Amino acid sequence: IYSIGIYTGDSTGIALTGLYRHAINVDGSAGETELVLDFGDYFGEFIPSIPDMTIAADGDIYIRAGSTAGAYIIHPPYSASSIEVFYPRVVDVGPPNLTVVWGTDRYMYINHKPSGTDAPDRAVYRVNLWELGATAFGRN
Repeated sequence: IYSIGIYTGDSTGIALTGLYRHAINVDGSAGETELVLDFGDYFGEFIPSIPDMTIAADGDIYIRAGSTAGAYIIHPPYSASSIEVFYPRVVDVGPPNLTVVWGTDRYMYINHKPSGTDAPDRAVYRVNLWELGATAFGRN
């Protein structure tokens, strides 16, 4: 299981925002947690919020970062040097998009919501990535 974690304590040496891997025990419960990537190593001191994350079958992790940072792909083995901008200048997944999710096929869906709830150009974009999303528990 992969998740994004945010640390709000006072201790030093702990990732403020990180990508974590959680082992799955034989009984199906979550086990040990491992920090895989400290987003501070890529973004520096000003780490954007990371409200959305979806995973491809090949292990690439797609994140939407903050209201102005856009979206990124994190390639295995998940280090700061393996992060790249997701389709720069082609697909606008920066603000004010709300969510980036994978469907059950090779399509990623981007929910675009401009400022103002009554804005006429609200849309859901379907982006063909020519690869499948990762198998998710309960997904057929």
